[in-house]
Amino acid sequence: MDPADFWAEFQEGDNQPEDKGENLASTVSTIVNSSGEEEQKEAQSEDTGKGAAHREEEPRDHQAEDTRSRDAHFIEGEPWSGDLLTSDLAIRYSSYGERNEEECRDAATKFTDLRTIISDINTRGPSCIPSAFNDSALNLPQFVQLMETFVGEDAPLAAVEELTFLIQREYVETEEEKNALLAKVRHDALLARQKLVLQALFEKWDNDGSGFLELEEIEGVLAKYKEGMESEAVTRGRENLSSSQSQRGSRKLSVTEFIRYILGLIRQLPGPEEEVYENMVEFLTASVERTQAEKLRGASRRKWLQHIQSVAETSGGRFQPVYKAVFEALYKDAEANGNNKKISANIALLEQSSVRERWNEVLRYVACTSEDAIYVLNKTLTRDMKGVSFAAVDCGIPQHVPRVQYHGNIHFWNTERPVEERKGSLIVLPLMDVQQRVFGILSIDTLRELRDRNIFLAHEISFYQGVTNAFSTAYHHIQRQRNIVQLVSSALAWIYSRAPNIRAINTYLMEPCAEKAQGYVFRNMMHTDNNTGVSEIYSSPAILRRRDNLFRDYLFKCADSSEVITTDAYGERHIAVPIRDPSGRALGVLDLNTGHCRDLPAHEYQDLQKMLQMLQGACYEILEEEPSSDVQNKAVLEAERGPGQRRVGVLFHRFMLQDLRQCVSKLDHQSFAELKSYKEPPVMVHSILKAVLLLFCPAWDESEEIHSWNQCKLKVNSDLIRKILFFDPTAQSVQLHPEILAKYIKGIPRGAVWKHGSIPAEHLYNWAFTCLSLMELSQKMQNAQSPSLVSLAAPNQM
Repeated sequence: MDPADFWAEFQEGDNQPEDKGENLASTVSTIVNSSGEEEQKEAQSEDTGKGAAHREEEPRDHQAEDTRSRDAHFIEGEPWSGDLLTSDLAIRYSSYGERNEEECRDAATKFTDLRTIISDINTRGPSCIPSAFNDSALNLPQFVQLMETFVGEDAPLAAVEELTFLIQREYVETEEEKNALLAKVRHDALLARQKLVLQALFEKWDNDGSGFLELEEIEGVLAKYKEGMESEAVTRGRENLSSSQSQRGSRKLSVTEFIRYILGLIRQLPGPEEEVYENMVEFLTASVERTQAEKLRGASRRKWLQHIQSVAETSGGRFQPVYKAVFEALYKDAEANGNNKKISANIALLEQSSVRERWNEVLRYVACTSEDAIYVLNKTLTRDMKGVSFAAVDCGIPQHVPRVQYHGNIHFWNTERPVEERKGSLIVLPLMDVQQRVFGILSIDTLRELRDRNIFLAHEISFYQGVTNAFSTAYHHIQRQRNIVQLVSSALAWIYSRAPNIRAINTYLMEPCAEKAQGYVFRNMMHTDNNTGVSEIYSSPAILRRRDNLFRDYLFKCADSSEVITTDAYGERHIAVPIRDPSGRALGVLDLNTGHCRDLPAHEYQDLQKMLQMLQGACYEILEEEPSSDVQNKAVLEAERGPGQRRVGVLFHRFMLQDLRQCVSKLDHQSFAELKSYKEPPVMVHSILKAVLLLFCPAWDESEEIHSWNQCKLKVNSDLIRKILFFDPTAQSVQLHPEILAKYIKGIPRGAVWKHGSIPAEHLYNWAFTCLSLMELSQKMQNAQSPSLVSLAAPNQM
């Protein structure tokens, strides 16, 4: 049925008198009850006709009808209280098709040797409450939210019930569609269960938490599978390893690569896939024997490594709690598994620093254990100083010095320590990002240990590698949060002068809740006053919990459904917009306050939509970067080829520039005919064209040509379009100063351009305005003398 016909039929059939006093919660309740019953009855539409016929016989007294409806409705066998929280539905139903407790128990029952690890993984897994956005399907919380938005705040209960029964009657799902959906759900559930078990298998093999398994060791075990009869399939599995793993020449597999490798191998073996899978897992599980002491050591280390990640996810975008968690993990392991030896540790990040007008990499120590703070913290290590740290950076592998007193190339920060006390072991481990680039080091030493038995054992070194992996994951999680806040700040600076009816914007990011059943909390990361354009990024973001913020429930509804919510709160209009991750789930929410303006003017709404679209695209690019991707090759603008933070600073405007290039590319001679037809153009149109032309003809500034309309319009041709499509406002070859461009473009109100109604003038205005923003940002970055964090590609590890 055509959607237009559907809603038209509903509107024609809705001839019930309105009751303005009806409560919104009760208007939604019928939808929930009906849709919930439909889901429990597997959408058997044959019953809906009886319900509709019975409804026609009911009296039309709304007050009595409302009372009977409340008395008659039951939610999961319990009388309905008359209240509805979308969050309850999200918590209860959004995990449909996801990994759940029942699946974990089923997997643990089949593979008893992995039961403890499977249970542990499930406990620390992410919350399933937020629903993934899908442009072609809705789950229950999303459906309820859609209906709540559609019916509005003043719809009577009778109208909502009519809509409910209309949907039940008209919604048709063919047997093929239903079977296809069920097959997809079963396949997704099976794949999730398989990945869960293989993750547990990986952790059993990687008992010390290094984060990697040796490929040769795995192949050696697989060669014995079925007494070597499947050796050819094992060889093919090696050939099918991901390109990223092959390109870097690594002989180690991460957990993701291990899962992909084993699943790919299983598909090549003969027999039913599920049976082959179970046989393979049982074989690999039995191939590794662990003593009780090793199991306890592995369990403790997994807990400490997971704590580092948990701290990062609940730190509010701060690094200090993560540094503390890393040192605590090292201390606990040294006490429990390292013969209680005394250790010192520090973390240094790679920076690009200017020395005598030359840029060089240095290591800046950003964190250390308390005993070494006065000697190490905020110090920098350069390549011309003693030490093995840059060897770890350049090689991408740990540098272990068992006896520092005999090495001869160790830099001792504490120069007050006597030479005879400079004894112990040192290990320097590179910190690597997902692209296998080194961005810093973790150093651990035993110089404070007075006993002779102060050498690091193999299982300790494996654990330290796991700590570097956990820290890298945690560090980049926080860095991504900061990048997103910076992208939002750039986007809000762009919308500032274009949508004056937006009074303020609060930026919230989601964090997991300590109680997994509660899902998540919000962190208020940034407040933007749109009257002044000033954004304040909070150093200690406040926490918003669902139970403590009933009047901000719209924020949680937005995150639960990953849909836009418009509502009134505290007497003002609010628009809550989700910031989604690549899977479609919300990772944050923008709360736009429009005050008493209920509907934005058309041009402000259009610009807001464009801003949100570009912001989401920029977020996707930040979040979707693959381990094998080369960010430098993705660069569109010259300014993006600098360090990572500089790239993030221009990324939103680059997306906007690319979008405007596409808009301009669609203009032709007929589009410009209106502009050329002017004998005396409006001052605004002439100023826009001046700004565009000055970018290509900077010598025209204050010349007769720039003030002559006849000269200007001669430049409006296909060659101008070609120049616009390839122009980079951040390139060093650009000769025009931003101040000159601003003189022509900044004084033009965005609303005036929209009211003029000229599409070419609007596109050119937006393009020139975006070029100006990029030029100002580029100039700011060039003038900044502060060091930038960098990372260096590590050579292939063979």
